[in-house]
Amino acid sequence: MSEQRSTPTASEILRPTSAGARPLAVFALAAMFAAMLAIPASASDRWFTVEIIVFDDLQDENLDAEHWPVDPGEPSLQDAVELTRSHGGEPDETVRAFQLVNRADLSLHDVRNALRRSARYRPFLHVGWRLPGLPHGVARPAHVSPRLGNSGTDAAEHDGVEHPAVQGTVTVSLARYLQVDVDLLYRRPESGEDAASNTAPTRFRLVSERRMRSRELHYIDHPLFGVLILITPLRNAPEA
Repeated sequence: MSEQRSTPTASEILRPTSAGARPLAVFALAAMFAAMLAIPASASDRWFTVEIIVFDDLQDENLDAEHWPVDPGEPSLQDAVELTRSHGGEPDETVRAFQLVNRADLSLHDVRNALRRSARYRPFLHVGWRLPGLPHGVARPAHVSPRLGNSGTDAAEHDGVEHPAVQGTVTVSLARYLQVDVDLLYRRPESGEDAASNTAPTRFRLVSERRMRSRELHYIDHPLFGVLILITPLRNAPEA
């Protein structure tokens, strides 16, 4: 049986631990997004921006607090769609499904920076993409892969050779509420002692289903890493 552990709240995660730093409250972020235009839930042409921050928990005590399977399995990539960058020569307002949002246009910079100031958490992936709101069973998963951590993202900012990484899928579907299905395999870099003994597990899986509303910042928890996710409606739906 796993030992009981203390699960931090979203407010605790977003509160910097460095001396003199002002706490970053979740309600302040909500106010920042409240001015965005809401699109009726019944609209068939609803499009959304999905933004995620993946971070690891540096407290090693969580590694020993639970029994981890040697082989956690692999997320299925069947029907998964690769996230792509904007095509060269397209106008700025062109929006395509599963197109990555430019780094400057992401909304959660303050949240990422708060995590980076924390002594406990380390963000290593921060990306966003666009997609239409489709029913469950029709919506296709986005492929989240280690390659998204290259070229100027947080993963490239860490010292050392090995960096944490995730591989798997994030699926967003729409009914009365938004539903998010997450299946991510987290690869934890080995420490020198772990690599020598070859006993500590380095692969961990997070499978979660979450119902949520747009413009709400949600925290999906795992003992060793976590995912913050924000879904916001696009002001104008792109042409089909």
